[in-house]
Amino acid sequence: MRAALALAACALLLVGAHAEPMVGGVSAGDSSSPEAREAASAAVASLASNSNSLEPLALGRVVEVKQQVVAGTMYTITCEVLRGAETSLMELRVWRKLDGTHEAVESKTLFVVRGEAGGVASAGMAAPQLGLVGGYHPAEPSDPNVRSAAVEAWRTTDGAMGDGVVVRVCKAEKQVVNGVNYRLTLGDEECAETHPITVYQSFQGEYSVMGDAHNK
Repeated sequence: MRAALALAACALLLVGAHAEPMVGGVSAGDSSSPEAREAASAAVASLASNSNSLEPLALGRVVEVKQQVVAGTMYTITCEVLRGAETSLMELRVWRKLDGTHEAVESKTLFVVRGEAGGVASAGMAAPQLGLVGGYHPAEPSDPNVRSAAVEAWRTTDGAMGDGVVVRVCKAEKQVVNGVNYRLTLGDEECAETHPITVYQSFQGEYSVMGDAHNK
């Protein structure tokens, strides 16, 4: 009986050990976790404090999280950072120390989506605004939800990446279904070369691409 209990206790310990990330190893994190968003917010606040821009920075969607246990947790977070009518997809490395404080380690801009000048940034990537069901209607390119749809289109269809890459929302339309379809025309800064794409946004704020942004 004692031997059986001992074996059961060992099994529970092994299960518990495998439930935690291994020290030094990189594992996938939860993009919806409060801890990941808190780390991303700390990194964006650090960027804002070092920025000369008069427009405030705001954290948008957290797209992907990787984490590594190193005297605390090192997060590598792919997320949207909003400023004015621009949404930058960035990769942020943030160290959450054992005392719960954060230190921004590194930031990299993957690309920038630009709507029309004069758009207002919003930190809330909430449910899309409702409109008439059925047909497509004009949408504002500077709308943060439209820009998030453009980010999802570009990052999931092998769009060019790198600091200085700018993707412009040249035209946007939306259709209310069980969620919202965004019919976008993406292009370079001058909209000289454009690519049509349709992106679906659920009422839970999740995006999925319904076309190829790199085929005319």
